[in-house]
Amino acid sequence: MSRTALAAAAVVLWGLAADRAGGSPAEPGADKRDRAAGLLREGKPEEAAKLYGELLEADPTDGAALSGRVQALLALGRWRDALEEARLRAAQATSPDA
Repeated sequence: MSRTALAAAAVVLWGLAADRAGGSPAEPGADKRDRAAGLLREGKPEEAAKLYGELLEADPTDGAALSGRVQALLALGRWRDALEEARLRAAQATSPDA
């Protein structure tokens, strides 16, 4: 599969999970999400991916954190990791136990 196809698939899966799970500023972790988003904007995707990962460990259904983590992994050129992360989190977000 080409990098473009992997990136597109990751973004689609990420969008589905983000729509399902939400992630508003009033929720727990909003400050950390804001810091991670700032790091991503500053061109520090490695640090952003780490913070987003911490958020996802605390709440695997956090759509905003999933979105950011996938974006950070794509910025790092980690196409396959981004796709796998999106698949895993989308499955978690849509499972009956979520």
